[in-house]
Amino acid sequence: MKFSNKMMMLCFGILIAVMGSIFIRALTAHILVDELGVDNIVTQIVLFDNDELRGVTKPTSRKEEIDWAKQYPFEVEHITNKKTDDGNTTAKIAIAIDASPISKWTGERLLMYKNVVFASKVYDGFLKWNVVALTDYNGVVEIQDGQLVTFLKRGNIAEKATNIIELANFCKNHDIGFLYVNAPNEIGRNDNTYKGLDFSNENANEFLANLKSNTINYIDIRDNVEQEGLVLPNLFFRTDHHWLPETGLWATGIIVKYLNDNDIIKSNISLLNPKKYYKKVYKNWFLGSRGKKLTLLRTTPDDISLIYPNFKTRFRCVIPEYGLDTVGNFSVMYDKRHIEVKDYYNKNPYSAYCYGLRGYIHIENLLADNEKKILLIRESFANVVAPFLATQCKELDILDLRIFDGSVRSFIKEHKPDIVIVLYCINDLFGEIYYKWHNNVWDFR
Repeated sequence: MKFSNKMMMLCFGILIAVMGSIFIRALTAHILVDELGVDNIVTQIVLFDNDELRGVTKPTSRKEEIDWAKQYPFEVEHITNKKTDDGNTTAKIAIAIDASPISKWTGERLLMYKNVVFASKVYDGFLKWNVVALTDYNGVVEIQDGQLVTFLKRGNIAEKATNIIELANFCKNHDIGFLYVNAPNEIGRNDNTYKGLDFSNENANEFLANLKSNTINYIDIRDNVEQEGLVLPNLFFRTDHHWLPETGLWATGIIVKYLNDNDIIKSNISLLNPKKYYKKVYKNWFLGSRGKKLTLLRTTPDDISLIYPNFKTRFRCVIPEYGLDTVGNFSVMYDKRHIEVKDYYNKNPYSAYCYGLRGYIHIENLLADNEKKILLIRESFANVVAPFLATQCKELDILDLRIFDGSVRSFIKEHKPDIVIVLYCINDLFGEIYYKWHNNVWDFR
């Protein structure tokens, strides 16, 4: 047999082995671990390199399947009035949904993923290869002081703005307040260094101009950054796209000041003074999502803090999908399983805040000095906002629409919050909206 044929057979064999490992690991994680709660020598061997898949990082060993759409049903007129740009809704959604599990399993959950990535970075270093494809999965760029960023293209802004406007008007028609909070990324809107490469600020400018012309209430945190003369990269983890917890506390103060100034709530805003908190710092503990893509060969870990109040607190924290219902002090906001052990590639210490990626979280402040209820619609950026926001109201409901696939409007009508706050990073303005499975952050039906 010719050498070329042997190499072709070898490559084909490797491909079959990789596809087989994806299938076996997916079956083990979703059926044995998630559905049946199995934790034995077989599951441990198959999923040995991924604590998340083995269920180690979950509050309980078995995930509860909740039919959110049954609990919070959609109205027919809200289901049929959304199409993608070309009108071919079904086809585009099918492609997006069907490809999602494959891309996920061939990403961080691939067998020995971190070893493969590390080897590729060694190879890149040997070739002195330092080129990335912008906005692709591994499109990480290093800017000043080692800050890792991803440049973003122009997004479909009009549709996202329309959805926010419709949600705000829905709230107004039900005598409920509404506020949109625009969280910046690491690149300042007046920084021309990356002009023509990154369009995240242009996206945000267009989006907020649309809200303003429709008299929708919003806070642009970029204004506060500039007014206080802050350096944007200093507000973020260096190896991750998220805010530092200290930034989350600061941003919560901005939001709550707005709520008090506009008589939406009357709360003790002094409880958000950083001097009333202490920190437990985990040094060199966190390698963020962007750092994982470059590996420790190309970057170094971040510090991460858990922030605790010095004043007395008592909360009830409920996460239905994991059967969690606990009462205690501020510590109930944290899932310490994510941060107790230093493991750069298998742990995500940022997920200690508000238990990471959860569809619905209910928090009751048992020592609240008011009766106000807030609904916070968010993605992971607000993980480090929600715990501090909970000190300012009686009840805080938190929805992540990537997981919660019920009707937002039905939820609002049933829970009757005093205000709905949507807090998204400007990075979320990039990308299309797919409506079929109700798992998009811009689907507020």
